[in-house]
Amino acid sequence: MSTAAVPHFRPSSVRHPIFAERLALAIERSGLRKQHITRCLGLDPSMIAYWLGGGEPRFAHLVQLARILKTSPNYLLGWPERKAKNGHQDRP
Repeated sequence: MSTAAVPHFRPSSVRHPIFAERLALAIERSGLRKQHITRCLGLDPSMIAYWLGGGEPRFAHLVQLARILKTSPNYLLGWPERKAKNGHQDRP
């Protein structure tokens, strides 16, 4: 067993460029203002800047963002789209 110290994981130091890119595209496509989106989420407008800078949203915010922007959480995270039980693919 090693006695070497394990680096402390700090979520705030993790950056997610794919999420930031997808979020920017989804906002642009939606035509919604960033302030409107954060108001719908009940968050400070600075959260959009944080996410666009590579910050990661909480799961509940991710799901709400996807609904507001008419896309899927999978798309925003850069994950493969899955087919729903009804045979339709998640919205990009």
